[in-house]
Parts: sequence; C-alpha cells; structure tokens
Amino acid sequence: MVNLTFRDAIESLYDDVCNIYRINEDVDLATGIVKAVEFEEYLMDVACKVSYKNIGKRSEYSYLNEVNAEVNQVVKIFLAPELNIMPGCKFEVVKEGRTITYQNSGLPNYFKSHQEIVVHVYDKKA
Repeated sequence: MVNLTFRDAIESLYDDVCNIYRINEDVDLATGIVKAVEFEEYLMDVACKVSYKNIGKRSEYSYLNEVNAEVNQVVKIFLAPELNIMPGCKFEVVKEGRTITYQNSGLPNYFKSHQEIVVHVYDKKA
C-alpha cells in the first residue's frame, strides 16, 4: 500500500506542467522494418517537477585556465508512478512561464510515490 502522506508531500512540489508525446512507429509490411515516423500526443497538462544537477569535471590543468573546466547537467522529471512512460518520449515542460523541450533517454526509475525520468534537451537531429 502506498503511503499517501509521503506521496502527497512529493506531489506538493510539482510546480511544473508537461505535455508528453510518444513515438508513432510505422511498420513496413514488406520488409518488417519498424521506423519512427513522428511524435503523437500522449498525455497533456501533467503535473511534474523538473530537477537539475550540475556535475563538474575538471582536467588536471583547469586551475590554470577555467575554460578547461567542463560542466554536465543531469535533468530529471518527476511524475506520478501510475503513468506509463516509455523510452523515447518527448516532453514539453512549462517551467516559470517558459517552455523547454526534452527527450527521454531510457526507462523511468519507479518508486511507490513517484517515478524519475532522466531526460536531455531535445535535439531535432537526434
């Protein structure tokens, strides 16, 4: 049984809203090859929380020149656990009045109270 008090506490932090799009696949009946065609609407106006974590990586000479310092950012989207989010989904997140588009890199991490999905800034070429 889910501890609703704990889940309510986590969901009270959901101050963002996202639209989730999944890949619409097309199967070539002659060859059996499956290819992604485009994204289709899946879930709209879903409450969520976007979390950012900066991970710094410095070379042994970065103290000489700060340009050599490298920072990577890990972005996670927190959602309700009952949502079925498949790998490859695209997320349009409205945060503080700005829309940022992300793409999903893999399977969600599921917990009783929520799920966490690591995403990357959407690249139309990918």
